[in-house]
Amino acid sequence: MQLFEARTGKVLLTEAGHALLHYATKIHALAEESNRVLQEYHTIDKGTLHIGASYVPGTYLLPDLATLFTDLYKGMTVKICIKPTPVIRQMLLDHTIDIGLISSQPFESPHLQCEILCEDELVIACSPNHPFMKLDTISTQAVGSTPFILHDINSSTRQITEQWAAASGIVLQAQLEFDSLEAIKRAVMRGQGITFISRMAVQDEMERGLLHIHTIPEHTLQRHIYVCHHRERWLSARMNAFIEMVFK
Repeated sequence: MQLFEARTGKVLLTEAGHALLHYATKIHALAEESNRVLQEYHTIDKGTLHIGASYVPGTYLLPDLATLFTDLYKGMTVKICIKPTPVIRQMLLDHTIDIGLISSQPFESPHLQCEILCEDELVIACSPNHPFMKLDTISTQAVGSTPFILHDINSSTRQITEQWAAASGIVLQAQLEFDSLEAIKRAVMRGQGITFISRMAVQDEMERGLLHIHTIPEHTLQRHIYVCHHRERWLSARMNAFIEMVFK
Protein backbone atom coordinates (compact mmCIF):
# COMPACT_ATOMS: atom_id res chain seq x y z
CA MET A 1 0.00 0.00 0.00
CA GLN A 2 1.45 3.35 -1.01
CA LEU A 3 1.64 5.67 1.99
CA PHE A 4 3.60 8.56 0.47
CA GLU A 5 3.55 10.42 -2.82
CA ALA A 6 5.65 13.21 -4.32
CA ARG A 7 3.90 16.41 -5.38
CA THR A 8 5.59 19.59 -6.55
CA GLY A 9 8.84 18.62 -4.90
CA LYS A 10 7.20 17.63 -1.58
CA VAL A 11 6.58 14.23 -0.04
CA LEU A 12 2.98 13.98 1.19
CA LEU A 13 0.80 11.33 2.78
CA THR A 14 -1.65 9.50 0.56
CA GLU A 15 -5.23 8.91 1.72
CA ALA A 16 -4.11 5.50 3.01
CA GLY A 17 -1.19 7.19 4.75
CA HIS A 18 -3.54 9.54 6.59
CA ALA A 19 -5.66 6.56 7.65
CA LEU A 20 -2.60 4.77 9.03
CA LEU A 21 -1.40 7.92 10.78
CA HIS A 22 -4.63 8.00 12.82
CA TYR A 23 -3.89 4.52 14.21
CA ALA A 24 -0.14 5.02 14.44
CA THR A 25 -0.70 8.05 16.71
CA LYS A 26 -2.85 5.97 19.06
CA ILE A 27 -0.38 3.05 18.97
CA HIS A 28 2.47 5.38 19.85
CA ALA A 29 0.50 6.92 22.75
CA LEU A 30 -0.35 3.46 24.11
CA ALA A 31 3.27 2.32 23.77
CA GLU A 32 4.43 5.39 25.74
CA GLU A 33 1.74 4.74 28.35
CA SER A 34 2.75 1.08 28.74
CA ASN A 35 6.36 2.14 29.25
CA ARG A 36 5.32 4.60 31.99
CA VAL A 37 3.14 1.94 33.64
CA LEU A 38 5.98 -0.59 33.78
CA GLN A 39 8.33 2.01 35.21
CA GLU A 40 5.84 2.65 38.01
CA TYR A 41 6.42 -0.83 39.40
CA HIS A 42 9.78 0.35 40.75
CA THR A 43 8.49 2.96 43.20
CA ILE A 44 5.74 5.54 43.61
CA ASP A 45 8.32 8.08 44.71
CA LYS A 46 9.67 8.51 41.19
CA GLY A 47 8.18 9.15 37.79
CA THR A 48 5.84 11.59 36.08
CA LEU A 49 2.11 12.13 36.42
CA HIS A 50 0.47 13.80 33.42
CA ILE A 51 -2.61 15.84 34.33
CA GLY A 52 -4.83 17.85 32.01
CA ALA A 53 -7.31 20.44 33.25
CA SER A 54 -9.80 22.95 31.90
CA TYR A 55 -9.29 26.59 32.81
CA VAL A 56 -11.12 26.90 36.15
CA PRO A 57 -9.78 23.77 37.91
CA GLY A 58 -6.43 24.17 36.18
CA THR A 59 -5.99 27.71 37.45
CA TYR A 60 -7.73 27.73 40.84
CA LEU A 61 -7.51 24.13 42.14
CA LEU A 62 -4.72 22.20 40.47
CA PRO A 63 -1.68 24.32 41.53
CA ASP A 64 -2.42 23.68 45.22
CA LEU A 65 -3.24 20.01 44.61
CA ALA A 66 -0.07 19.44 42.59
CA THR A 67 2.06 21.16 45.23
CA LEU A 68 0.53 19.02 47.98
CA PHE A 69 1.12 15.87 45.92
CA THR A 70 4.78 16.63 45.21
CA ASP A 71 5.29 17.50 48.88
CA LEU A 72 4.04 14.03 49.77
CA TYR A 73 6.10 12.30 47.06
CA LYS A 74 9.35 14.21 46.72
CA GLY A 75 10.63 12.29 43.70
CA MET A 76 7.48 12.77 41.63
CA THR A 77 7.11 15.18 38.73
CA VAL A 78 3.65 16.50 37.81
CA LYS A 79 3.20 17.83 34.28
CA ILE A 80 0.09 19.97 33.82
CA CYS A 81 -1.64 20.92 30.57
CA ILE A 82 -4.44 23.52 30.68
CA LYS A 83 -6.82 23.50 27.72
CA PRO A 84 -10.59 23.84 27.08
CA THR A 85 -12.76 21.00 28.38
CA PRO A 86 -13.31 19.35 24.95
CA VAL A 87 -9.54 19.23 24.38
CA ILE A 88 -8.92 17.62 27.79
CA ARG A 89 -11.59 15.00 27.10
CA GLN A 90 -9.95 14.13 23.80
CA MET A 91 -6.51 13.92 25.44
CA LEU A 92 -7.94 11.40 27.91
CA LEU A 93 -9.44 9.39 25.06
CA ASP A 94 -6.09 9.49 23.21
CA HIS A 95 -4.19 8.32 26.31
CA THR A 96 -1.92 11.38 26.22
CA ILE A 97 -2.69 12.32 29.85
CA ASP A 98 -3.28 10.18 32.94
CA ILE A 99 -5.93 12.23 34.76
CA GLY A 100 -8.21 15.09 33.73
CA LEU A 101 -9.91 17.75 35.86
CA ILE A 102 -12.68 19.35 33.86
CA SER A 103 -15.48 21.82 34.50
CA SER A 104 -18.61 20.63 32.75
CA GLN A 105 -22.34 20.16 32.82
CA PRO A 106 -23.41 16.61 33.78
CA PHE A 107 -22.44 14.18 31.03
CA GLU A 108 -21.86 10.49 30.37
CA SER A 109 -19.04 8.89 28.46
CA PRO A 110 -18.67 5.17 27.67
CA HIS A 111 -14.88 5.53 27.73
CA LEU A 112 -14.25 7.87 30.68
CA GLN A 113 -14.64 7.24 34.41
CA CYS A 114 -15.65 10.56 36.00
CA GLU A 115 -16.36 11.52 39.60
CA ILE A 116 -17.72 14.85 40.84
CA LEU A 117 -15.18 16.75 42.91
CA CYS A 118 -17.25 19.87 43.67
CA GLU A 119 -19.83 22.24 42.25
CA ASP A 120 -18.65 24.98 39.90
CA GLU A 121 -21.32 27.66 40.26
CA LEU A 122 -21.69 30.32 37.60
CA VAL A 123 -22.52 33.90 38.66
CA ILE A 124 -22.86 37.33 37.08
CA ALA A 125 -19.75 39.45 37.65
CA CYS A 126 -19.68 43.22 37.35
CA SER A 127 -17.45 46.09 38.41
CA PRO A 128 -18.03 47.87 41.76
CA ASN A 129 -19.19 50.96 39.80
CA HIS A 130 -21.69 49.12 37.60
CA PRO A 131 -25.43 50.03 37.90
CA PHE A 132 -26.08 46.40 38.92
CA MET A 133 -24.40 47.21 42.24
CA LYS A 134 -27.53 49.14 43.30
CA LEU A 135 -29.86 46.20 42.60
CA ASP A 136 -30.72 43.34 44.94
CA THR A 137 -31.70 41.05 42.08
CA ILE A 138 -31.01 41.14 38.34
CA SER A 139 -33.69 40.43 35.73
CA THR A 140 -33.20 38.51 32.51
CA GLN A 141 -34.06 41.65 30.54
CA ALA A 142 -31.40 43.65 32.41
CA VAL A 143 -28.74 41.11 31.44
CA GLY A 144 -29.89 41.21 27.82
CA SER A 145 -29.65 45.00 27.61
CA THR A 146 -26.17 45.31 29.17
CA PRO A 147 -22.81 45.04 27.33
CA PHE A 148 -21.66 41.45 27.76
CA ILE A 149 -18.18 39.88 27.65
CA LEU A 150 -18.08 36.36 26.22
CA HIS A 151 -15.75 33.48 26.93
CA ASP A 152 -14.02 31.57 24.14
CA ILE A 153 -16.31 29.49 21.91
CA ASN A 154 -14.75 26.23 23.20
CA SER A 155 -15.29 26.95 26.91
CA SER A 156 -18.04 25.24 28.91
CA THR A 157 -18.99 28.66 30.35
CA ARG A 158 -19.67 29.93 26.83
CA GLN A 159 -21.85 26.91 26.09
CA ILE A 160 -23.92 27.41 29.25
CA THR A 161 -24.18 31.16 28.57
CA GLU A 162 -25.57 30.55 25.09
CA GLN A 163 -27.97 27.88 26.35
CA TRP A 164 -29.24 30.27 29.04
CA ALA A 165 -29.71 33.12 26.53
CA ALA A 166 -31.59 30.86 24.11
CA ALA A 167 -33.84 29.52 26.87
CA SER A 168 -34.49 33.08 28.10
CA GLY A 169 -35.30 34.33 24.59
CA ILE A 170 -32.73 37.13 24.64
CA VAL A 171 -29.79 38.18 22.50
CA LEU A 172 -26.72 39.12 24.51
CA GLN A 173 -25.09 42.46 23.70
CA ALA A 174 -21.69 40.83 23.21
CA GLN A 175 -18.99 43.39 22.47
CA LEU A 176 -15.87 41.55 23.65
CA GLU A 177 -14.69 37.94 23.61
CA PHE A 178 -11.60 36.54 25.32
CA ASP A 179 -10.03 33.09 25.69
CA SER A 180 -8.43 34.09 29.01
CA LEU A 181 -10.17 34.19 32.40
CA GLU A 182 -7.77 36.83 33.66
CA ALA A 183 -8.42 39.05 30.63
CA ILE A 184 -12.18 38.70 31.13
CA LYS A 185 -11.88 39.66 34.80
CA ARG A 186 -9.76 42.70 34.01
CA ALA A 187 -12.25 43.88 31.37
CA VAL A 188 -15.12 43.49 33.84
CA MET A 189 -13.20 45.37 36.55
CA ARG A 190 -12.70 48.23 34.09
CA GLY A 191 -16.45 48.45 33.55
CA GLN A 192 -16.39 47.22 29.95
CA GLY A 193 -19.29 44.84 30.53
CA ILE A 194 -20.67 42.03 32.65
CA THR A 195 -20.01 38.31 32.26
CA PHE A 196 -21.00 34.89 33.51
CA ILE A 197 -18.07 33.35 35.34
CA SER A 198 -17.19 30.70 37.90
CA ARG A 199 -17.57 31.90 41.49
CA MET A 200 -14.29 30.11 42.18
CA ALA A 201 -12.51 32.25 39.58
CA VAL A 202 -13.54 35.56 41.16
CA GLN A 203 -13.35 34.68 44.87
CA ASP A 204 -10.15 36.65 45.42
CA GLU A 205 -11.42 39.74 43.55
CA MET A 206 -14.69 39.63 45.52
CA GLU A 207 -12.85 39.60 48.85
CA ARG A 208 -10.71 42.55 47.72
CA GLY A 209 -13.74 44.53 46.53
CA LEU A 210 -12.62 44.55 42.90
CA LEU A 211 -15.62 42.64 41.57
CA HIS A 212 -19.24 42.21 42.60
CA ILE A 213 -21.41 39.17 41.84
CA HIS A 214 -25.13 38.44 41.42
CA THR A 215 -27.13 35.26 40.95
CA ILE A 216 -27.95 34.52 37.30
CA PRO A 217 -31.73 34.92 36.87
CA GLU A 218 -33.69 31.76 36.10
CA HIS A 219 -30.45 29.78 35.93
CA THR A 220 -31.12 26.04 36.30
CA LEU A 221 -28.10 24.57 34.51
CA GLN A 222 -25.70 22.70 36.78
CA ARG A 223 -21.95 22.58 36.34
CA HIS A 224 -19.43 20.54 38.30
CA ILE A 225 -15.72 19.89 38.38
CA TYR A 226 -15.00 16.26 37.52
CA VAL A 227 -11.92 14.11 38.06
CA CYS A 228 -11.65 11.77 35.06
CA HIS A 229 -9.51 8.97 33.66
CA HIS A 230 -9.85 6.51 30.80
CA ARG A 231 -11.79 3.38 31.79
CA GLU A 232 -9.24 1.19 30.01
CA ARG A 233 -6.26 2.97 31.60
CA TRP A 234 -4.56 0.85 34.25
CA LEU A 235 -4.78 2.80 37.50
CA SER A 236 -1.16 3.06 38.58
CA ALA A 237 -0.05 3.60 42.15
CA ARG A 238 0.66 7.26 41.47
CA MET A 239 -2.73 7.81 39.82
CA ASN A 240 -4.48 6.14 42.75
CA ALA A 241 -2.43 8.20 45.22
CA PHE A 242 -3.36 11.45 43.50
CA ILE A 243 -7.07 10.63 43.19
CA GLU A 244 -7.27 9.53 46.84
CA MET A 245 -5.53 12.73 47.92
CA VAL A 246 -7.93 14.90 45.89
CA PHE A 247 -11.03 13.35 47.48
CA LYS A 248 -9.76 13.41 51.08
